[in-house]
This record gives sequence, structure tokens and C-alpha cells, in this order.
Amino acid sequence: MPLTPLIRFATGILMGATWIAALPAVPYSPAFAGMFLGQWVRDKLPQEAFRRCFFAGLVVLGAYMAFRAWQLS
Repeated sequence: MPLTPLIRFATGILMGATWIAALPAVPYSPAFAGMFLGQWVRDKLPQEAFRRCFFAGLVVLGAYMAFRAWQLS
């Protein structure tokens, strides 16, 4: 489910309540949550295991992006 409608709704509610024209931090909240989750996992795993999992995730993400680009062309 895309978060765009939810973010726009939250921004509209806050803008109406506070008269602030923009709320730039709302779209970044998933990124901040991911960073905090990554720090928590990094603290729980040995450094080498975290590094392997992180780079394996990057390889999977890169393969997915390449597959999608190939599929769309």
C-alpha cells in the first residue's frame, strides 16, 4: 500500500490545525524508522553477520531493480 495518500492526509490535518504550510518531516519518517531498526539489528548481530546480511540485501535490491528495468523495456 503506498503511503502517499496517508502522508497527504496527515499533512492536510496538521496544516489545517496549525496553519503551517508544509510539514517536510512527514515523508522522511519511514526512512528514520528504517535507520533505527537497522541500528537495533546491528547492535544485536555480530559485525560480520550484519555486513553479510546488509550486502546480500543490496544485491537482492539491485537484482530486483535490474529485473524491473529489463521487464519494462
